[in-house]
Amino acid sequence: MSHLAFLPIYIAACYFSLLGVTKIFGWAMYWGGYKVIWTLYTFMLFYLVQFGFIHAYGYFKRFKKEEKEKAILREITLKSEITALKSQLNPHFLHNLFNSINATIPKENERTRELIIQLSDLFRYQNYASQNETVTIKEEIDFIQSYLELMQIRLKERLHFSFKVDEEVYQYKIVPMLLQPLVENAVNHGIASKITPSTLIIKIEKQNDRLHVSIEDTGIGIATKENVFTTGLGLSNTKMRLEKIYNTELKIEDNLPTGTKISFTI
Repeated sequence: MSHLAFLPIYIAACYFSLLGVTKIFGWAMYWGGYKVIWTLYTFMLFYLVQFGFIHAYGYFKRFKKEEKEKAILREITLKSEITALKSQLNPHFLHNLFNSINATIPKENERTRELIIQLSDLFRYQNYASQNETVTIKEEIDFIQSYLELMQIRLKERLHFSFKVDEEVYQYKIVPMLLQPLVENAVNHGIASKITPSTLIIKIEKQNDRLHVSIEDTGIGIATKENVFTTGLGLSNTKMRLEKIYNTELKIEDNLPTGTKISFTI
């Protein structure tokens, strides 16, 4: 469309420029009849040829760039498929291995059997999550509860946790393993480093048509929040997923009286 608008202007400018040149040098040239038509045709042809070459070259460069990008995408897709297959095989193998170990434990060690079953369930969920784009909030919460119960065995009275989740949001679907890295970060970096007991609260509530999620701990807190996304994989990965999938940001604040509060809205 821009060429259709500019072509008459270009031809007229060239024609009147040529008339001006002939007058300056005093050339006696007749500019009427078929000569004018052929002159205008020559200007138009020159315009179409030069811009034809320009657009052809631009198309060639775009074509080469697209082919390169497609090759990169094919390579990334292949690597992703291989990684996905590995992520499915590893939890499946470990799940079966835990079941085999569980079968050899004497009945009097019932608590050990229960712990192995819980650990096996964690790997089963991880395998399930790797094969599904979304999970329900209840599935994610059940997974986190099993994880925290296992961590409570190690930390004992130093870790107390609770869930404040509206029942109406249990069936809402989110991307899998969205909350777990945040909970793990709170436990390992906020609570495990503190000698005195700490509390972890996971809250999910409906606000209008959106879900507000917050993870609050009374651990040691984060001194330098500016560098928190450059030192660990869990937080940076979750931050990126929230930005790319939900177009929202991950907020990190001080929790009162101590600890850290991490929240986001989707």
